[in-house]
Amino acid sequence: MIIIRFNKIDFKGLRNTRDLGQVSTIDGLKVKKGLLFRSGRIDKLSNKRIKEFLQTYNIKTIIDLRTQTEVRESKNFTYPEIVEYYHIPVLNKQFFGITHENNSMAKVVLSQKHKITECGSGEEYMISMYESIVFDKTSQSHFKTIFDILCKDTDGALLFHCNGGKDRTGITTLFFYTLLGVSEEDILDEYAMSDVFNHKHNRSRELLMKIFMPTSKRTKALLVSMLYAKRVYLEKTIAKIKEKHGSVLNFLYEEIKITKEMQEKLKEKYLES
Repeated sequence: MIIIRFNKIDFKGLRNTRDLGQVSTIDGLKVKKGLLFRSGRIDKLSNKRIKEFLQTYNIKTIIDLRTQTEVRESKNFTYPEIVEYYHIPVLNKQFFGITHENNSMAKVVLSQKHKITECGSGEEYMISMYESIVFDKTSQSHFKTIFDILCKDTDGALLFHCNGGKDRTGITTLFFYTLLGVSEEDILDEYAMSDVFNHKHNRSRELLMKIFMPTSKRTKALLVSMLYAKRVYLEKTIAKIKEKHGSVLNFLYEEIKITKEMQEKLKEKYLES
């Protein structure tokens, strides 16, 4: 049973938004509250509301992990001048089930059906997508850029987000917590909170998908599993990283090119006793 001890941000119009602070590390330190936030997309708020949100939580830096197309389709939205905005697309192309371009879902499903069904199940498909993100060289260079920004001496808090705040954002959180020394069990628990916080949204989407999606029951079942942040997605991804590199930390050193100095900087900035 998961104990809900993670800091959900209740701000009307935002989904899957939380403070990454107050989680303990293996060596007894704690992640500082109010310095780093994760979220789904925030550009559905009005300009007035988004400014209110940023000021309420003292957010001065935003890292947008979405694709170029996802950002372009955000209806000419621009962030207020009070924040420094970085667009770092962890993925440069559409990954069905992870990115959310404004394609007709039915059209995308039919065009990519073979990719989805050849994996055997929605779970297998999502795990393969996570592994594609983690081991892609371009994605790795973008993760390095993200951590360069996280290491900067900046005023205020930082928020990183993708669309739903579960997949790209979840993997970024895995890397961040690993560098700080948070246990794998707590990382997995925090990741699974996306399903707790997105429960109503996911259930409504699941119902609409089952009623209106013009495809077979089997394919619908595969698609439904993509709505969720199932613990097994991250567990299997971590296992694959360990198989190749021995540990997630080694992977971050060897592939993302995180230095020991960067890790110490992150600990100094984001941890407290």
